[in-house]
Amino acid sequence: MFKIFKSQSGVTLMELLVYLGISSMVMLGSTLFLVQTTKIRLSSDNQKLTQHSSRLALEKMTLSLRNAYDVVVSADGTRATIYSYNFNDPGRPIVSVYCGRDGQLWYGQSFVIPPDDGALSPVIEAGVKVSTVQFNKVSASLHVRLNTVKNDRESSIESTIAFRQK
Repeated sequence: MFKIFKSQSGVTLMELLVYLGISSMVMLGSTLFLVQTTKIRLSSDNQKLTQHSSRLALEKMTLSLRNAYDVVVSADGTRATIYSYNFNDPGRPIVSVYCGRDGQLWYGQSFVIPPDDGALSPVIEAGVKVSTVQFNKVSASLHVRLNTVKNDRESSIESTIAFRQK
């Protein structure tokens, strides 16, 4: 005669629920880890961008000051006008203006007279806000303090740049 054996090759409902619960917890943990690392990366990128923007602005000012013979700083310290030698035409000095206003550092350059405010263009990248710009002329040098902010990250940079005097 034939013997019939019952096979137990399936999973019970309870085993399936336990498996789903454990795998859901693992997926939730993985998702939270990815979200946190993405937030940290974005924050780090914002910090790098603010520092990079500040350094580029200071480098541009350094280039303007390299051949400068005079710097005029406004009374409130938010505007610096730099008069530089023009070696191609000594009678026409190059005049560079840096101005901090409207959450941005503005720059313009012309010959002999300072450029109008409407002719100034932004120095700092879009999305990065300039919270503080402070210029201070000390003898034959220009002290610059620049604070930039993007989202929650802030960068503060100070530099003293020497120039030639007449």
